[in-house]
Amino acid sequence: MKTLQYLNNRRARQRGLTLIELVVVLAILVALAGLIVANFPGVISRAHTATCATHVADINKIMQYSYTTTLAYPSGFDSLLDAGKDTLFDKLPGHAVGTPVGNWLTAGTLNAAEAFAFAQIGITNTFNLDPTAPDATWSATDLNSQNSFLGTNAQPNVALIQTQYAINIWPNLAQTLTNYVSTKFVIFGVGSGCTAVGPGHLMQDAPTHFGDNANMNPQNNYQRIAVVFRVDTDASANVVASFVGAGAIHDDSIGTSEGDIHDYYQIAQ
Repeated sequence: MKTLQYLNNRRARQRGLTLIELVVVLAILVALAGLIVANFPGVISRAHTATCATHVADINKIMQYSYTTTLAYPSGFDSLLDAGKDTLFDKLPGHAVGTPVGNWLTAGTLNAAEAFAFAQIGITNTFNLDPTAPDATWSATDLNSQNSFLGTNAQPNVALIQTQYAINIWPNLAQTLTNYVSTKFVIFGVGSGCTAVGPGHLMQDAPTHFGDNANMNPQNNYQRIAVVFRVDTDASANVVASFVGAGAIHDDSIGTSEGDIHDYYQIAQ
């Protein structure tokens, strides 16, 4: 009799959850899922800004190291222009064909003196981007379509940042512009053709910007890290080119390392 009672008690302890218990468990799981889903966009944005800040800081260091050790910057950057055309690459973030990207980026041309100023600091050529490539980032650099900065008649096509937007990104630039009669801000992409990229060079691979939404997918939008230079002409017609800084191309501006760190902590709040 005791044995039968023991077995019955054991079966009772081993039975499954009741309907009420299942409902309670499901309610808890739904609540937890709601918390995770609600915070997921913030997690993606924080990953984006942290990765971007790291890549931008690394490129800044590489550029400074290159010039400090060799008195020259890397060459072979992406021009951000369509191969065979004088227009912006039509797969830049936020770009509509034939219009400025977010009203801050335009296609332009350097004169021979400005091109020579770039050649003096090591930048002798850039590569255009192929709009027919299978993706907009990794295979977009067209090594068969380049712009030369060498020669007395060189007038390479380039992508230019509007002056006011450059000042918005780097406010300290404003106080230096009065020293020159002309200043252009030129932007390049650090792609696979860059002389700093490859085995035995300053970096193994060209970094890719990690976008924070589907519209920033490197498959469909150019997502290399950019470098910005300025070329200044003074009243005596002396022309000098110099490095400004690195950043990630957004549809409305350029994300710098400092800006991304600021955004990271805003997202974290």
